[in-house]
Amino acid sequence: MVGDTLVTVTTKCLNIVEQYRTGDIYKGDAIYEFIKAIPTGETETAKSPGKTLKSYISMLDNWDCERTLSEADKH
Repeated sequence: MVGDTLVTVTTKCLNIVEQYRTGDIYKGDAIYEFIKAIPTGETETAKSPGKTLKSYISMLDNWDCERTLSEADKH
């Protein structure tokens, strides 16, 4: 059951990252959606909820950096 939950959480969170990358949602909304998607029970994820959230926020930050570098190259 833990594996199924982890796959579902990962799928949901990666979908949120993709929505952010395509501009469908704002960063604050993405973080809020992560919080709703990541379970808080100790047995439900391999990592703590805080570490899991940090990992996905890092993905958003990395995308921001890539986008900024891409825009700088255009100028």
